[in-house]
Formats: sequence, C-alpha cells, structure tokens
Amino acid sequence: MAVEDKAKNLETMRHSASHVMAEAVKLMFPTAKFGIGPAIEDGFYYDFDHDGSFSPEDFARIEEKMKEIIEQDLPIQRKVVTREEALKLFKEKGEKYKTELIESLPPGEIVTLYQQGEFVDLCRGPHLPSTGRIQAFKLTSVAGAYWRGDERNKMLQRIYGTAFPTAETLANHLYRLEEAKRRDHRKLGQQLDLFSINEEAGAGLVIYHPKGALLRTLLEDFEKREPLKRGYQLVIGPQIL
Repeated sequence: MAVEDKAKNLETMRHSASHVMAEAVKLMFPTAKFGIGPAIEDGFYYDFDHDGSFSPEDFARIEEKMKEIIEQDLPIQRKVVTREEALKLFKEKGEKYKTELIESLPPGEIVTLYQQGEFVDLCRGPHLPSTGRIQAFKLTSVAGAYWRGDERNKMLQRIYGTAFPTAETLANHLYRLEEAKRRDHRKLGQQLDLFSINEEAGAGLVIYHPKGALLRTLLEDFEKREPLKRGYQLVIGPQIL
C-alpha cells in the first residue's frame, strides 16, 4: 500500500474514533453539547460544552464505553440531507453548536451526516464502514479551546486521543511521547540551572543563568568559526526585520 493511502486510512480511522469518543461521552454525560471532532496529525480530538471538568478517572470510563461501542461493530452510515433537514434535526437534539455551523451554510446546501446506532453527527467524512474496524486507541489529554477559535466565544473542553492500526504501534507512540516529556528542554534547562523562563517579562522569554550563558556563547562561537573555515563570510542584519 502506498504511503499516501496508509496515511489516509489512518486519518479515516482516527476520525471515526473521534465519533466513537463523542458517542461515549454523550452516553455518560447526556447534557454535554458537541463542538467539532476532526482527525489531526497524531490523533484526533473532540470539543465538548460540559458543565463539569473531565478527569483522568473519566478518561478510563470513556475508554471502556468506547470499547463497548467498538465491540458492537455498528455500521457507520452516510446520509445526505438538506440544510433545512439538518437544522431541524440538531435543533430538536438541542445541539446549538451544530445548529450554528449549519446556519452558516447557504440555503439549499446539501449536508452530510454520519450515523452509528443512535448517534448522529454533522460531518463531511469519510469514515470506516463500521466501529469494529477501529483498532488500538488511547485518550491522552484535555485542554480548553474557544468555540471556533474566537476568545469572545465560550471555552469548551477539548479531549485529545490517538488511534493506531495495532496495539504495538500505539504503545510505541505513547512511549515516544513519554520520552519527549522527559527530554523537554524547558524542564531540563531549569533542572540543570541553565536558564529560567520569565513569564512576567513576556511569554516564553528566556533568562540565561551563568552556566547556560556560557554554553550558549560556546555554541555561538563554534557556529561562527566553522563557516569561516569553509570560506563563508559573516553578515549581520537588524535584529527585528
């Protein structure tokens, strides 16, 4: 299978996993409202308007409910409806965010829905033929996200997850994430007394401590000497360009 096809299949599986997660959350928290839930580079997410805060304990319960939905191997069916039919459906369900998305479409627009069991979502797709095709998955984190990326809108809760073709590939991915956390330069720099990050002065601004300043100077000197050895010349421009 071509690399592009594998990537597309993985994206489709992750998109389908986001819908399974949304269904699981709705079954457990019936008052939660849906935002959007796409596949992303390393997994998927779904935004929820939920009165409480999702906890690690909730993650474990949501994953168990997702497994139940996957084991049922529910067909994922694509339905084509009119804008007006979709509006009526989601208004009846009280899904105000979906309603807002549909209302932004021009009159007469054709809308696609995807359904698995009793769960129906507004979506362009594509999706897997059934929930049973989803293999190894894991919910990874939760964060705040403004509806439609606008800080004037309500802050929703965004649950992130990932999915892979096999349990082994999922385990390898999670291991790499943990290793990246252990090697986070922001944490290591402070542990080694190389620098500190002063959020009061400005987000992400670094103050180098003596050891860090020396290390930086040595690296900068090396970076200047090596090109000169190879016949290059130095040019210095404005710091803000």
